[in-house]
Amino acid sequence: MEKRIETEVDLKQLLGQYESIRLEFKASGLLLQPAQRIVDQLAQEVSAFANTEGGTIVIGIREGKSGKKSIAAEIDEGVEPATMSPESLEQLVASNISPALPGLTVRAIPLLGTREGRLAFVITVPKGSTAYQARPSLRYYTRTEFSASPLHDNVIRLLMIRGKAPHAVIELSSFTRLTADEEYLQRQLELNKKWEDDGSEDLHLIPLTQRAELEKPRRGFDEYTFVLSIRNDGPVTIKDCLLVVSFEPPFETKIDVSATRNRPMYFRFAPSRRATAKGGWKEYEDLPGPGLFPEQEVPFPGASFTVDLTSVTDLSNHFLNWRLYLDDAPMESGRFSLEHEFKAHNRETSSPTANLDF
Repeated sequence: MEKRIETEVDLKQLLGQYESIRLEFKASGLLLQPAQRIVDQLAQEVSAFANTEGGTIVIGIREGKSGKKSIAAEIDEGVEPATMSPESLEQLVASNISPALPGLTVRAIPLLGTREGRLAFVITVPKGSTAYQARPSLRYYTRTEFSASPLHDNVIRLLMIRGKAPHAVIELSSFTRLTADEEYLQRQLELNKKWEDDGSEDLHLIPLTQRAELEKPRRGFDEYTFVLSIRNDGPVTIKDCLLVVSFEPPFETKIDVSATRNRPMYFRFAPSRRATAKGGWKEYEDLPGPGLFPEQEVPFPGASFTVDLTSVTDLSNHFLNWRLYLDDAPMESGRFSLEHEFKAHNRETSSPTANLDF
């Protein structure tokens, strides 16, 4: 799950991060505008997050540009509590979303130093159970990777029944990188240990294939490993599903030797088998895989894989796309920005208090 933003330290950890399908930055100056302008902007963003996967709007961070994408540049001056309280902001936003959105919250973040006494705000938008309209524009919005955009009528109709149909969220529960240097060092350490344990100068007790593997030269790529999980965030038990995952260029996968760039990978719960005896013969019947109950979250079976990427530090424009088919529900889809996810996971694993769809 995404880390909760509660202090200025948490705000500082967002600096350098891109806006994403679950994260939006706004400058504090927005709250100094006339009420109608505040409502117009925030109602649109809240509608988009509620109609997609939920998300967070941070007010108090000034944006910059990195290429064509918006990035959190700096914490701004904040606003005076007398100008806007969290209760007033929550009421302003909630009253302009239809129908009412349970779980919508606004949290005030006290600023320190030269900004002491002023506030930033974090609006947490849950994923909704139906379609949510921004009242000022009478439009329904969806969230793409970097912005909100109006929904088409057929999508609105599907959203309105999602509270009655199976629904799930796909998440990257683990995202790690093994660099070429780290992998080479691991092999050297293992080789040295075997040398010491064996006590032989020619390492004659180490199998030749194993020794050749350990003595290979430093490779020219980093290894990224992903583990996907799935969470039932709908109201009914999910009985069956199919997950389809693919990469956008320039990834080259190691899923199998025949895999080509952009070739999709398929993951599904393994069905169980029931044997019945008929006339001395055994007949086998495939049964559905284990169901996933509401709010239950599990690693997706088999959805752990590795990608080799030339040793570079820029992961921009690298995406992991997914499609999810659940029982008789409409197909769900989404994608992860690897640049955003790698920064988020590194931040979580480096902090002693850190925290990261069937």
